[in-house]
Amino acid sequence: MAKAVGCSRVSWENYEGGKSAPGFAIVQAIGDLGIDLNWLATGEGAMQREPAMHAAAAELYGTNRRRAEAAAEARPDLDALRRQVAAIGNGFVMVPRYDVEASAGPGALTSEENVIDYMAFQAGWVRRALGVDPNCLALISAKGDSMEPTIRAGDLLLIDTGVNQVEDDAIYIIVLDGHLMVKRLQRFIGGVVSVKSDNAAYVEQTLSADELAAYAVIAGRVRWIGRLT
Repeated sequence: MAKAVGCSRVSWENYEGGKSAPGFAIVQAIGDLGIDLNWLATGEGAMQREPAMHAAAAELYGTNRRRAEAAAEARPDLDALRRQVAAIGNGFVMVPRYDVEASAGPGALTSEENVIDYMAFQAGWVRRALGVDPNCLALISAKGDSMEPTIRAGDLLLIDTGVNQVEDDAIYIIVLDGHLMVKRLQRFIGGVVSVKSDNAAYVEQTLSADELAAYAVIAGRVRWIGRLT
């Protein structure tokens, strides 16, 4: 356990014996192992959280770890490789990537049939930089030039699917009249929402509150953009 959470054996023994209390970093590492922090603090409820990884992600994680372990065994001189092996699964969030494209036409954003692979993001970065529920994260690809130069065709979009309404002036994934789009949305008094493209060649649209409810669904908010250079 000391090795798993990144402290010395003596420190861990002191935690178990009640001689000292773990700091935030250690508690965070314990949580990354799947331990429910409310149980850790109060003793109430279940000790372990419900598994956050999809079965396919767990299988992928197991395969990657076994490959890494084999590589580490073959190269015992590389301490860095051993540290990479230890890090796989501890402190990472596996985010599903869906075979759908914003502006590519109709289709559900998070249909299980559309999952094609998973990408690992550091759990600490997800908490600090994004402040979102890791279980609500999804990855899709962008299509078209309507959001250039901010977003280009082929860019990878990290989406917070827990957002289902326009909260502020930001870039969202919106299902509009059956089509999945990535657009900049802004809400005004009375519930009116402007649907804007960063590319000036595209015309801005305005939806009333009734039109938004009838024809549009907010599928998530774009939180990060990945791009090949």
